[in-house]
Amino acid sequence: LTSAQAQAFERAETSLQALGGESAAALAELKRGTEEIGSKQGMLLGGLDRVLSLQGSVLGEVLDIKTVFWSF
Repeated sequence: LTSAQAQAFERAETSLQALGGESAAALAELKRGTEEIGSKQGMLLGGLDRVLSLQGSVLGEVLDIKTVFWSF
């Protein structure tokens, strides 16, 4: 190979190694983002479950109060 070709191949190899590193970093960032979203989704579902439970309790109390008023 000529000197210019060897240098071109060396630059291409260096560029590919840099691209591989950037790809790995991007995948790691996506993984962290996915884990964070999963964690927040779990917290949201837990909160929603508590809200629905509270709603059921309030509705039960309201129905009990109506029953007491209708008894009189």
